[in-house]
Amino acid sequence: MTKFISIANSVLERIYESALDDSFFDTVLDTLHCSLPGTAILLIGQDTRHPSGNFLLHRGLNSDAALPSMADLTIDNPWLQQLWQEKEDRGGA
Repeated sequence: MTKFISIANSVLERIYESALDDSFFDTVLDTLHCSLPGTAILLIGQDTRHPSGNFLLHRGLNSDAALPSMADLTIDNPWLQQLWQEKEDRGGA
């Protein structure tokens, strides 16, 4: 049990530090991929601050598998278009 707690603390520390040095997503993906060999790990998200802010990050897939999914993420969304327009009207950032 002590060994498990030590490993968990090490992983959590690495993930926490990665959030501070802007490598959070890569660290989480790498950690899960190493912990679950042979498993494809997908992280899909959207940064609503940018019109092209959709992303799909992965470990364990080849690029041919990821491209069709990204094509679906780029479809225009009227709600987000309105959000970005309101942001522009307020002066950006």
